Amino acid sequence: YSDVVSIDLLAAPQITVSQITTDSIKITWNAVADATKYVVACGYIGEDDEESTGKVDENVTGTSYTFTDLKSGDYSIVMYAANDTAKSLYSAITTSTKIAAPANVDAEVSGSYLTLSWDKVAGAKGYNVYYGTKDDITTATKIDVGDVDEKSLLISDIVTDKTKCYYFRVKSYDYSATPAECEDAQSYCYVPAAANLKATSS
Repeated sequence: YSDVVSIDLLAAPQITVSQITTDSIKITWNAVADATKYVVACGYIGEDDEESTGKVDENVTGTSYTFTDLKSGDYSIVMYAANDTAKSLYSAITTSTKIAAPANVDAEVSGSYLTLSWDKVAGAKGYNVYYGTKDDITTATKIDVGDVDEKSLLISDIVTDKTKCYYFRVKSYDYSATPAECEDAQSYCYVPAAANLKATSS
Protein backbone atom coordinates (compact mmCIF):
# COMPACT_ATOMS: atom_id res chain seq x y z
CA TYR A 1 0.00 0.00 0.00
CA SER A 2 1.09 3.61 -0.35
CA ASP A 3 1.20 6.19 2.37
CA VAL A 4 -1.28 9.02 2.04
CA VAL A 5 0.34 12.38 2.60
CA SER A 6 -1.85 15.23 3.73
CA ILE A 7 -0.80 18.68 2.54
CA ASP A 8 -2.17 21.72 4.31
CA LEU A 9 -2.89 24.63 2.02
CA LEU A 10 -3.40 28.19 3.14
CA ALA A 11 -5.84 30.41 1.29
CA ALA A 12 -4.25 32.26 -1.63
CA PRO A 13 -3.90 36.04 -1.16
CA GLN A 14 -5.78 38.30 -3.54
CA ILE A 15 -3.44 40.91 -5.06
CA THR A 16 -4.45 44.48 -5.83
CA VAL A 17 -2.23 47.08 -7.48
CA SER A 18 -2.66 50.19 -5.33
CA GLN A 19 -0.09 52.62 -6.75
CA ILE A 20 2.11 52.90 -9.84
CA THR A 21 4.85 55.43 -10.63
CA THR A 22 7.54 55.65 -13.30
CA ASP A 23 9.84 53.34 -11.29
CA SER A 24 7.72 51.56 -8.68
CA ILE A 25 4.69 49.31 -8.24
CA LYS A 26 2.87 49.00 -4.91
CA ILE A 27 0.65 45.99 -4.26
CA THR A 28 -1.68 45.16 -1.39
CA TRP A 29 -3.50 41.97 -0.43
CA ASN A 30 -5.85 40.54 2.17
CA ALA A 31 -4.48 38.99 5.35
CA VAL A 32 -4.48 35.19 5.09
CA ALA A 33 -5.50 33.17 8.14
CA ASP A 34 -2.57 31.30 9.78
CA ALA A 35 0.00 32.94 7.47
CA THR A 36 3.12 34.25 9.18
CA LYS A 37 4.76 35.65 6.07
CA TYR A 38 4.30 36.31 2.36
CA VAL A 39 6.70 35.71 -0.50
CA VAL A 40 6.47 38.29 -3.30
CA ALA A 41 8.29 38.52 -6.62
CA CYS A 42 8.12 40.51 -9.83
CA GLY A 43 9.78 40.01 -13.19
CA TYR A 44 10.13 42.28 -16.20
CA ILE A 45 8.37 40.93 -19.28
CA GLY A 46 9.09 43.67 -21.82
CA GLU A 47 10.82 43.20 -25.14
CA ASP A 48 14.17 44.54 -23.93
CA ASP A 49 15.55 41.28 -22.52
CA GLU A 50 19.06 42.62 -22.03
CA GLU A 51 17.95 44.59 -18.99
CA SER A 52 15.50 42.11 -17.48
CA THR A 53 14.59 42.93 -13.92
CA GLY A 54 13.67 40.43 -11.22
CA LYS A 55 12.99 41.17 -7.57
CA VAL A 56 12.09 38.74 -4.76
CA ASP A 57 11.35 39.22 -1.07
CA GLU A 58 10.78 36.01 0.88
CA ASN A 59 9.91 37.47 4.29
CA VAL A 60 7.15 40.07 4.03
CA THR A 61 5.03 40.25 7.17
CA GLY A 62 2.55 42.98 6.28
CA THR A 63 -0.17 43.15 3.64
CA SER A 64 1.49 45.56 1.23
CA TYR A 65 4.76 45.76 -0.66
CA THR A 66 6.42 48.24 -3.03
CA PHE A 67 8.78 47.11 -5.77
CA THR A 68 11.21 49.96 -6.41
CA ASP A 69 13.98 50.88 -8.85
CA LEU A 70 12.03 49.44 -11.76
CA LYS A 71 12.41 50.47 -15.37
CA SER A 72 9.48 51.24 -17.61
CA GLY A 73 7.52 48.29 -18.97
CA ASP A 74 5.31 45.31 -18.15
CA TYR A 75 5.80 43.23 -15.02
CA SER A 76 4.49 39.88 -13.84
CA ILE A 77 3.92 39.81 -10.07
CA VAL A 78 3.47 36.56 -8.13
CA MET A 79 3.12 35.82 -4.44
CA TYR A 80 2.01 33.23 -1.91
CA ALA A 81 1.26 33.04 1.82
CA ALA A 82 3.20 30.72 4.11
CA ASN A 83 3.96 29.60 7.64
CA ASP A 84 6.40 27.05 9.07
CA THR A 85 4.44 24.05 7.81
CA ALA A 86 2.21 25.16 4.97
CA LYS A 87 1.82 27.61 2.13
CA SER A 88 -0.83 28.74 -0.31
CA LEU A 89 -1.13 28.40 -4.04
CA TYR A 90 0.38 31.23 -6.07
CA SER A 91 -1.51 34.39 -6.93
CA ALA A 92 -0.40 36.36 -9.98
CA ILE A 93 -1.15 39.58 -11.85
CA THR A 94 0.40 41.54 -14.71
CA THR A 95 0.79 45.31 -14.60
CA SER A 96 3.00 48.10 -15.94
CA THR A 97 5.00 51.02 -14.60
CA LYS A 98 4.42 54.53 -15.90
CA ILE A 99 7.00 55.89 -18.30
CA ALA A 100 8.80 59.17 -17.62
CA ALA A 101 8.51 62.20 -19.88
CA PRO A 102 11.53 63.32 -21.91
CA ALA A 103 13.63 65.95 -20.13
CA ASN A 104 15.42 68.96 -21.61
CA VAL A 105 13.16 69.19 -24.63
CA ASP A 106 14.47 71.91 -26.91
CA ALA A 107 13.64 73.30 -30.34
CA GLU A 108 15.59 75.24 -32.93
CA VAL A 109 14.62 76.79 -36.24
CA SER A 110 17.27 76.78 -38.94
CA GLY A 111 16.35 77.72 -42.47
CA SER A 112 13.41 75.63 -43.63
CA TYR A 113 13.53 73.18 -40.72
CA LEU A 114 12.42 73.07 -37.11
CA THR A 115 14.43 70.56 -35.10
CA LEU A 116 13.17 69.17 -31.80
CA SER A 117 15.62 67.46 -29.44
CA TRP A 118 15.32 65.80 -26.01
CA ASP A 119 17.04 63.51 -23.51
CA LYS A 120 16.34 59.85 -24.05
CA VAL A 121 14.17 58.17 -21.41
CA ALA A 122 15.32 54.90 -19.80
CA GLY A 123 13.00 52.09 -20.83
CA ALA A 124 11.39 54.01 -23.68
CA LYS A 125 10.74 52.11 -26.88
CA GLY A 126 10.25 55.31 -28.88
CA TYR A 127 8.80 58.80 -29.05
CA ASN A 128 5.75 60.48 -30.54
CA VAL A 129 5.94 64.08 -31.75
CA TYR A 130 2.68 66.05 -31.73
CA TYR A 131 1.98 69.35 -33.46
CA GLY A 132 -1.00 71.59 -34.15
CA THR A 133 -2.38 75.10 -33.84
CA LYS A 134 -3.97 74.39 -30.46
CA ASP A 135 -2.24 73.58 -27.19
CA ASP A 136 -4.38 70.44 -27.05
CA ILE A 137 -2.80 67.08 -27.73
CA THR A 138 -6.17 65.46 -28.54
CA THR A 139 -6.46 67.55 -31.72
CA ALA A 140 -2.78 67.44 -32.72
CA THR A 141 -1.14 65.52 -35.55
CA LYS A 142 1.04 62.68 -34.26
CA ILE A 143 4.29 61.40 -35.77
CA ASP A 144 5.94 58.25 -34.40
CA VAL A 145 9.65 59.04 -34.78
CA GLY A 146 10.93 55.81 -33.18
CA ASP A 147 13.92 55.48 -30.87
CA VAL A 148 15.74 58.76 -31.58
CA ASP A 149 16.56 61.86 -29.56
CA GLU A 150 15.84 64.50 -32.18
CA LYS A 151 13.58 65.08 -35.17
CA SER A 152 13.79 67.69 -37.93
CA LEU A 153 10.51 68.79 -39.48
CA LEU A 154 10.20 70.68 -42.76
CA ILE A 155 8.30 73.81 -41.77
CA SER A 156 6.46 74.04 -45.07
CA ASP A 157 4.99 70.57 -44.45
CA ILE A 158 3.35 71.58 -41.17
CA VAL A 159 2.69 75.33 -41.38
CA THR A 160 -0.45 76.33 -43.29
CA ASP A 161 -1.04 79.71 -41.64
CA LYS A 162 2.04 81.78 -40.78
CA THR A 163 0.08 84.03 -38.42
CA LYS A 164 -0.85 81.22 -36.04
CA CYS A 165 1.07 79.70 -33.17
CA TYR A 166 2.06 76.06 -33.71
CA TYR A 167 2.48 73.87 -30.66
CA PHE A 168 4.89 70.92 -30.48
CA ARG A 169 5.20 68.17 -27.87
CA VAL A 170 7.38 65.09 -27.46
CA LYS A 171 6.03 62.08 -25.55
CA SER A 172 7.86 58.84 -24.81
CA TYR A 173 6.16 55.45 -24.98
CA ASP A 174 7.04 52.11 -23.44
CA TYR A 175 7.47 48.45 -24.37
CA SER A 176 4.00 47.39 -23.24
CA ALA A 177 1.94 45.18 -25.54
CA THR A 178 -0.25 48.25 -25.98
CA PRO A 179 2.38 51.02 -25.70
CA ALA A 180 1.55 53.61 -23.05
CA GLU A 181 2.79 57.20 -23.30
CA CYS A 182 4.21 59.35 -20.54
CA GLU A 183 1.66 61.52 -18.76
CA ASP A 184 3.47 64.86 -18.96
CA ALA A 185 5.10 66.63 -21.87
CA GLN A 186 6.55 70.07 -22.42
CA SER A 187 5.04 72.06 -25.29
CA TYR A 188 6.66 74.60 -27.60
CA CYS A 189 4.93 77.46 -29.37
CA TYR A 190 6.26 78.53 -32.77
CA VAL A 191 4.89 81.59 -34.62
CA PRO A 192 6.32 81.54 -38.17
CA ALA A 193 5.50 85.18 -38.92
CA ALA A 194 7.47 86.32 -35.87
CA ALA A 195 10.10 83.59 -36.15
CA ASN A 196 9.41 83.09 -32.46
CA LEU A 197 9.93 79.89 -30.51
CA LYS A 198 9.23 79.50 -26.83
CA ALA A 199 8.64 76.75 -24.33
CA THR A 200 5.54 76.48 -22.20
CA SER A 201 4.84 73.92 -19.51
CA SER A 202 1.83 71.65 -19.72
